[in-house]
Amino acid sequence: MNSHNTHKTIVGALGVIITGLIFALIFYGGLNWLRPSAAQPDKEEPTEGKSESIPSGKESVPDKPSAKPEPDGPLGHPAGDKNPAKAGPKESKDVLTLDQKEKVYLKEKKMEIEAIIANPNMPLELFGCTEGGKDYESLVVLKCQPHNIQMVLILFGLKEGKGPEKFGDATKPTGDPVLVFLEWKDDKDKTLSYRGEDLIIDMRTKKPWPRVGWSFTGSRFEADIDFDTGKPTGRQIFLADATKTVIATYHDPAAILDNPTASGGVGNIYFPNKELLPKAGTPCKVIIRVPDDKEKEELKKVNEEVAKWEKEEQEKWEKEQKEREKQEKEPEKK
Repeated sequence: MNSHNTHKTIVGALGVIITGLIFALIFYGGLNWLRPSAAQPDKEEPTEGKSESIPSGKESVPDKPSAKPEPDGPLGHPAGDKNPAKAGPKESKDVLTLDQKEKVYLKEKKMEIEAIIANPNMPLELFGCTEGGKDYESLVVLKCQPHNIQMVLILFGLKEGKGPEKFGDATKPTGDPVLVFLEWKDDKDKTLSYRGEDLIIDMRTKKPWPRVGWSFTGSRFEADIDFDTGKPTGRQIFLADATKTVIATYHDPAAILDNPTASGGVGNIYFPNKELLPKAGTPCKVIIRVPDDKEKEELKKVNEEVAKWEKEEQEKWEKEQKEREKQEKEPEKK
């Protein structure tokens, strides 16, 4: 990352909150004591090798949103919210504007990012990437630097968890929960806002993805390798910046926000909900928000129900697999 641009971004955007020097030290690990401690990963046995075996099925995940959910109100609050302060503050000392017009609402712990609707030609592996990223398998393209999102979430007090070790890792990521919303204007200039999960179809159930939220995994740093020599340069690179990866549906070590379920290790199951989404190229806004206590409880409940369903589907598939193997061996005995 260019140190001059980093310094300019942080000093200009956060002012007296964080100086450019402190940003550099925190971001590259020099003052870890200033950062919230990382969440400890769940102590569970890895399920690598089983993720791809979660089969397609007609069973519905409990408490899924309806096939066509009602839109939320501006900035990710329910439509009809009568509390204007909750619906979104006016410009004030509690609202920061970053270098690419990202809005940071300090009191409400929300970040608003300009974006456009992508035109994916493959199953979704990402909800959102930045310009130059894998827009062919992403729902939206965000106009921002990934490290800005990382630093804002840390500023909000969120704790990074442990992300997947590799693409499609079956182990569930950890990290504080985060809500994601998408907002745009229809042809009548009416603002529509939906939960991110509502805009993704799970092909196993043919319904919108359950409202499980996303886990703040925080991407990771890796050694920079010289392209010509193949040797380490001694520098560290932030993977989200290098890959332009921000919000994942398919488990991705580079993502800042990742799918919190085991289904994130299953490929080719998520597709755009074309019934709700506007056409490709439509300007939109991605809202990333810290859930309140009530929302955290609801996220916990939904994730537990999804985990139960995933386990039942896995057991069902394993039973069917054993039966198939048994039938294949019977002709050999004859």
